[in-house]
Amino acid sequence: MRRSLVALSSRAFSGRQWIGKDRKIWKYSQTRKQNTMKYFDRVANNHVILSNPYITHEQEFAYTQRINTMAKASSKKA
Repeated sequence: MRRSLVALSSRAFSGRQWIGKDRKIWKYSQTRKQNTMKYFDRVANNHVILSNPYITHEQEFAYTQRINTMAKASSKKA
């Protein structure tokens, strides 16, 4: 009887526990903060890389031409 009172005294979350009116709130730990900062750094780095391409259009065109000629040469050998 006493164990059941202790077990039932804590309120359980109804339905989905992470969304809605009575949602469970995440505890914001130091690890969670570090992971969030790593994520934001990664997103910022991706934006920098995508906004400043490493190769020019001419270099990309030359690269695709070289790949296509290599593919044609290997298909002739086979």
